[in-house]
Amino acid sequence: MPEQYHSKVHENVAKFGFHITYVMEDENGPSFCYSTGLYKSYQIPEVFLSGLPQSLSFSLVADYAKKYKENILKVNKKINSFSEDFEFPVYFIEVEKEKLNDYDYASQHFYGNENYKCVQLIYPDTTGKFPNETGYLYNQEIIGKLIS
Repeated sequence: MPEQYHSKVHENVAKFGFHITYVMEDENGPSFCYSTGLYKSYQIPEVFLSGLPQSLSFSLVADYAKKYKENILKVNKKINSFSEDFEFPVYFIEVEKEKLNDYDYASQHFYGNENYKCVQLIYPDTTGKFPNETGYLYNQEIIGKLIS
């Protein structure tokens, strides 16, 4: 990533408390999105999600930041009304930051040798099924361990 991009990340974290990076789908896998700066600004884990369009991904990351900078994040528990704008259940799973080495370059650069935590937002398909359920229809890349 060019230094100009890293400067923008630092600028957005200083101004808004976090930065959002979105990477388009390619032959190597689905699109993905992640935050940088939430752990430093609000002491909440950075969030990663995959397989959703850019505008929805940005909205979900922003909603996550807004909700959990003032509330306790519960992992491995379904949340039925996570966002006012999107009425579908989600849950968060913990992700070891090392498992994101091929994804969160901006966060790696931003934090350097500092420690930070990460979670992945897990969402259902249009039929309400989650990735660990038979018949799940989406191409969501799972980095952490799914709940049973």
